Amino acid sequence: MAIQRQKKISLSEAKSRILNFCVKRERAHEEVRQKLLAWGVHPDHTEDLIGFLISENFLNEERYAKAYCHDRFLFRKWGKLKIVQGLKEKKISEFCIRLALEEISDEEYEKMIFDVGEGKRSRLSGDSFEIRNKLYRFLLQRGFEPEGVRKYLNQL
Repeated sequence: MAIQRQKKISLSEAKSRILNFCVKRERAHEEVRQKLLAWGVHPDHTEDLIGFLISENFLNEERYAKAYCHDRFLFRKWGKLKIVQGLKEKKISEFCIRLALEEISDEEYEKMIFDVGEGKRSRLSGDSFEIRNKLYRFLLQRGFEPEGVRKYLNQL
């Protein structure tokens, strides 16, 4: 089975397609770069297009980081550690990551640990030690910090 190569597209077509790509939702710079390269756009033109998207405010790393953080926290119920890991995979700067995490209040965060923990606890069976151990591992896997998880478990 032969690998098909993507046909190179013109610069004007790439500009039109990438604008449409960016309008649908917030995008990371690296995500746009990879998409353009996958379309066969020359790397020099890729950087020019990214510069254009930034100047026209179609791409904004801080806005992307805040949207990513908000969605992962609120809808997927991820902890800060998992959110940071995801943003680093998208090559978002430390500064923008810090700004995005500041959007989550400590009260909201503690409540999320409690809500996620209680949701999982209601589905667990076994003795008290076993349940606490499973909850601890589960909450760490969701990206919550060990200190916050211990604080929640001490309330049980």
